[in-house]
Amino acid sequence: MRWIRKSAGSLLVLIAACGRDLGPVSAPPSSTPVRGGTIRWATNQQVRTLDPDIGNDEVSIYVIHSVYDTLVGYEPSDPSRRGSGLKLVPHLATSWTVSPDHLDYVFTLRDGIAYEDGTRIVAADFKTSLDRAINLKRSAFASYVGDVVSVAAPDDTHVEIKLSKPYAGFLYVMAMPFATPIPASHLTAVGDQLRREPLASGAWRLAGWDEGQQVVLERNPHYWDPTRPYLDRQILLENIPSDTAYLMFEQGELDTVDRLPSPVYVWIQERDDWKPYLHDVGGMNVYGERMNVRVKPFDDVRVRRALNYAVNKEHIVKLLGGGATISHGLLPPGMVGRDDALAPYPHDPEKARALLREAGYPDGFETEYVTTKGDDAEKLA
Repeated sequence: MRWIRKSAGSLLVLIAACGRDLGPVSAPPSSTPVRGGTIRWATNQQVRTLDPDIGNDEVSIYVIHSVYDTLVGYEPSDPSRRGSGLKLVPHLATSWTVSPDHLDYVFTLRDGIAYEDGTRIVAADFKTSLDRAINLKRSAFASYVGDVVSVAAPDDTHVEIKLSKPYAGFLYVMAMPFATPIPASHLTAVGDQLRREPLASGAWRLAGWDEGQQVVLERNPHYWDPTRPYLDRQILLENIPSDTAYLMFEQGELDTVDRLPSPVYVWIQERDDWKPYLHDVGGMNVYGERMNVRVKPFDDVRVRRALNYAVNKEHIVKLLGGGATISHGLLPPGMVGRDDALAPYPHDPEKARALLREAGYPDGFETEYVTTKGDDAEKLA
């Protein structure tokens, strides 16, 4: 059972009115970026680690992707062009080659790339980091590099990776946060405190972290792209409930909010005065249910199909204030490989009951349901 959660509209301009009308008080945002300033935003969870080989929760990755850069990345997203933001572009590697058998990858690093302290980034730093991702027992990404036979740094500017078998998605794996340089000397110096002491190769560097309260990032003056970032500083507040975040936004205490509470999202959409400030984009997120198909009753495909027919997905969309798209599978709209012609399971309780009877469960069954913590997850459960 799957549905795709859309980001519930990021309100991109500065502040809402503090008065009774609660409409915007500033001019719509300019299409021309302005340099400088601080952006204040919030999340209803907390950053757990800044270790790129361990952090795999969404909130930690917000910060990890800001602080660490990767061999390749994604083009900027264009809201007017469907599927934009999915094309791979050079980042710390300016180019790469792939052997005809798709087993050997060679990445050529940019000239002059450096860490936040000005130290040069060299190919051996990628070998250190990738070997760590492969061998670290706690690594969240070991499975993504399970086909890597070896990583070599024949000189300072080339990273060579050999696979045991062809993997069509390997270049996309190299855009994941663990495909980042970390010098061996830094790992030795900080030990298990890499979670708090990153050495920035990305557009931002860590300026302060009061765990559970806020993360402060500032512009990395040694970032390879001198045009980015436009801002000087980010302040990310942690553990702020979504309804509280919106109230803070109204009072001018936050500059942007997303994943609004459903009633607020509906209200914002209906206001003409808020339309210039609303940026509504389908997120690359898929929400659904996972079942252990090795145990009863989920080992029977009829039971799994029955659950799909039983769930009223239109009702789920309403619960989310219209901020979701019903999906037929794992791939969200705009993702390569998605077939928009495939229809999702319709809501058909009678067919669900018939399938359960066929599977030997005429009176249904009991199961333990576990959900993640969060407003949407708990509501949908």
